[in-house]
Amino acid sequence: MVYFVAFVLFGLLTSPCWFVAVALYSSTVEGHLPSATPEYDNIVAMLIFFASLDCFLPNPAGLLVGAITWAIGVACLSLPTTRKLLLFGYLMLTCVVERLAEIGVLELTK
Repeated sequence: MVYFVAFVLFGLLTSPCWFVAVALYSSTVEGHLPSATPEYDNIVAMLIFFASLDCFLPNPAGLLVGAITWAIGVACLSLPTTRKLLLFGYLMLTCVVERLAEIGVLELTK
């Protein structure tokens, strides 16, 4: 039960990473929206699920596995390569902020 609650909390921390990164991406560039990709909803759901699982790993390894997860997800989108790199950069920025929030939450529970 504890792991399920932790997974839900990690999901609540991970999902804003995606949506904030997409909002930053959309405010930076015109056209080529990620949501125009076929099966976009399924891709996002799978990404958030697997990125939430990555949160169980300790910080250096978890950040690396999270980066790989985000990179695979961004590669599935029908965007030009430079735009994929921009979205991936925004995702990594939000992922680092998420990891800092996790550290803060874990410090409060000690």
